[in-house]
Amino acid sequence: MIGTLAELEAFTRRLAREEPAFGTECVLSGPGLSDAEAATLAQNLPMLPESYLRCARQFRLLGVRIAGFSLSPMSARGSLVEALSRANSADNPAQVRLSEEGLMQVGISDSERVVVACRGSQLPEGTVLSFHLFDADEPPALLAPDFERFLLYAGNLLEISLTHSGRKAMDEFEARLADLDASVEMVDGWWEIAEEFIY
Repeated sequence: MIGTLAELEAFTRRLAREEPAFGTECVLSGPGLSDAEAATLAQNLPMLPESYLRCARQFRLLGVRIAGFSLSPMSARGSLVEALSRANSADNPAQVRLSEEGLMQVGISDSERVVVACRGSQLPEGTVLSFHLFDADEPPALLAPDFERFLLYAGNLLEISLTHSGRKAMDEFEARLADLDASVEMVDGWWEIAEEFIY
């Protein structure tokens, strides 16, 4: 099981060495945001939760994909600051809804927006959720209490997908989520995502 960010970093580096065809896009490593970039981000998006900013300072998130999730809300061009600023502006068709609910988009997959709860949200600050990209009526899925654990949950899903399949993989992933203190709602939130990724 991957239980810490250091273990996740080591796993992704090993994966890049052993499976360079797809592993290189999974590498989670530093440095992350510089002091100047972090200051610009704090100025542009002052409501971003500290739990997310800690991960963004520690790791390069732009251009990294883990378990089908891009850790940046937009493409790998430009900078993370630019991507976050653009994704949380009027350019994003979901911006009005996200803003009303005190959420900001920080990542994306083929079918989901990854968002974090900001100061002023009804959810605890830093909570990670996903919104379906193509079905606005589908309720958001609760994924993690903070961005660090979101990374750990996604990393474990990726690791399991390389060694298990089908029901065995799903059972192992559910067991790891429980070991990593995921709530019942979070396990439910990951279920469809994990099924699509594993199957």
